[in-house]
Amino acid sequence: MKKVLTVMLAFLIAFLPMRKSHAIEGKTAYLLGEANAGIILEEENADEQLPAAGMIRLMSCLLFFENFRENEEVRVSAAAAKKTGTRVFLDAGAVYPYEKLLEAVVWCGANDAAAALAEHLFGTEEAFAEEMNKRAAELGLSAKFADATGLIEEQRMSARDIFKIAQALSAYPKFFQMSGNYMGNFTHNSGRETEMVNPNRLVRTEKIDGMATASSKTAGYCIAASLKSGQARYIAVVLGEKDSNSRFQRALSGLSFADAKYTLLGIAKKGVKIGRVSALGAEEEYYPVCAAEDLFILCERGQENGIKKEIMADEISAPMFAGDLVGRLVCTMADGEVFEVGLILGADVRERSFGSVLGEILKRFLCTEMRTVR
Repeated sequence: MKKVLTVMLAFLIAFLPMRKSHAIEGKTAYLLGEANAGIILEEENADEQLPAAGMIRLMSCLLFFENFRENEEVRVSAAAAKKTGTRVFLDAGAVYPYEKLLEAVVWCGANDAAAALAEHLFGTEEAFAEEMNKRAAELGLSAKFADATGLIEEQRMSARDIFKIAQALSAYPKFFQMSGNYMGNFTHNSGRETEMVNPNRLVRTEKIDGMATASSKTAGYCIAASLKSGQARYIAVVLGEKDSNSRFQRALSGLSFADAKYTLLGIAKKGVKIGRVSALGAEEEYYPVCAAEDLFILCERGQENGIKKEIMADEISAPMFAGDLVGRLVCTMADGEVFEVGLILGADVRERSFGSVLGEILKRFLCTEMRTVR
């Protein structure tokens, strides 16, 4: 079958070590953090709004996953099919599975697939950009979006903005299954194939499974790279580097440092039982308590042992309801640092009914009589 080669600018640059960018502002930014705990380990110029080029697609991907619909199909408009830059050469008027187009966006940064999904979800790419900005406000981003692809060059983002988007995307394992792929084919309805190559060459490195790269004359060379290690997901964001190798080297250096020095402990998961508390005047003597939120602790390797955990909760009284805050779980590290999370009831605490009280009295009376007879 005939194959059409996808535009692979970043891939080609990987073999031209010192090819220079012409970033207009000449500024760079860097941030290294852990997504689950939300801990920033290193940063440099992380709040500076810089040209972001195709890094904009990360925000698009977040909306694509948040609005994912199983077995959905997407008809590609002529406008989407004509998108420039990296693409998979979609046929105008053709219908493709939603997930297949999503994979093309995540895997190789296909602009035509991104535009098609944006139009499918909200009617036009302009309307989609409005939704991007609404979601950005919810996440506390300073960025403003104008399209789904980053082809409008006036768009800017900070390294911290990108880290926050990466945190939100961490809730979707399928994103990393897609972004961790290196080479593959996009098969069209006619049987025609387009080769997809991930421009993030770091995915060939053990543990690294994404996330996105971008480059342009104004933005320089950019990357958001992810490394999964145990329960930790380390994210390195680099913006405005002078050449392709520099962004890869800086991201890999940061991720390797984090993985070697730190480990993430999953102490509590939202809604999962932590222990139990006693109740006065209730139908049951004890009731389960659950974590109100996830609690992760990032610590240096070798310090994960010796954490003291203590449930701090007063005795409760009926009536109370599932979800009511009743205490907290306190974790104290060996060095004295304290972490805590709220505890909520895992079940309703109902007052004892007259019937249950009478039954308990009868039960105790019968037990006493049986012991007397013996």
